[in-house]
Amino acid sequence: MDICVLGLPKSGKTSILKVIFQRVGPQYTMMLDPTTKIETIVQNFGSYMQINIHDFPGTFDFKEQFGPTEIGIIENCGAMIFVIDLQVEPYFESTQYLAECMKHCNKINPKMIYNIFLHKVDAEIFAADEKKNDALRQIKEHVKSEIESLGSKIGSIEYHLTTVYDHSLIDAFSKVVQKLIPNVSHIVTLLDSLISNCKMQKVFLFEMVSKSYLATDSAPVEAQNYAICSDMIDVVIDISYIYGVKNNKEGIEFDNQTQATIKLSDSTILYYKEIEKFLALICIIKEHDFNRPFLIDYNIEVFRLGLTEIFKAGKKSVMK
Repeated sequence: MDICVLGLPKSGKTSILKVIFQRVGPQYTMMLDPTTKIETIVQNFGSYMQINIHDFPGTFDFKEQFGPTEIGIIENCGAMIFVIDLQVEPYFESTQYLAECMKHCNKINPKMIYNIFLHKVDAEIFAADEKKNDALRQIKEHVKSEIESLGSKIGSIEYHLTTVYDHSLIDAFSKVVQKLIPNVSHIVTLLDSLISNCKMQKVFLFEMVSKSYLATDSAPVEAQNYAICSDMIDVVIDISYIYGVKNNKEGIEFDNQTQATIKLSDSTILYYKEIEKFLALICIIKEHDFNRPFLIDYNIEVFRLGLTEIFKAGKKSVMK
């Protein structure tokens, strides 16, 4: 399953992809050239799955430019990310274009999941949650009105408040990817079992390049927990560049036995364990429960084997 990314010009969609996949600093995204054609990013999640992310130009016209190539892309997409610049009011133009996208895509792929990124919430005007919620309410009303005017049934719609200046962006992207993973509920069950057997507080299955998490246990995700785990990936990558990492065409290469431990000031342990190239578990554990790390490694290996079987089953079901 692939992802298509759409939005009006200067909404921030290309900046989003540059920040997530190429680690471009947010301060440099203002200098990016506008997208003039469909550009595709190929993202591998270990050997388990591959997702193609298709960045459509903001000027894309479904009436004039929707040919066989574009139809083929939409047919293979399980999700759409539509980016709305919250700093550009009123939102009628954005929601009208969103409705146009939905109308054409729904005819080809009625199972598509729609994700609306309400972007650039870093502006001072949105410092108060009240203003964010007001913008969210307005856009939901506009989208509902536009969908009703289409006269057709639209699939699932999810809303996310995002900015390139904090972890909200990758957290939102992670939730989009999770919807595309076959049997993701079984992965969550495995992670719950891992937490129970090892007395962990929280665990994330991360893809290291984008820092998106494919799954986490069933407990609610706290922003602080995701943030410190995401920051740990940066630490591991930075240190690995210096000690023992080989450069290749993908930028970095890790030993699949890579592991790391960080002790926080509150006696919490962050335990990083790579289970496959570019895929790693980051576990949050209290120090007094980290007395037998070899048992944690054993349970992580059991998880890895179970994860492999889940994805094998998912691939077989897709083939059928």
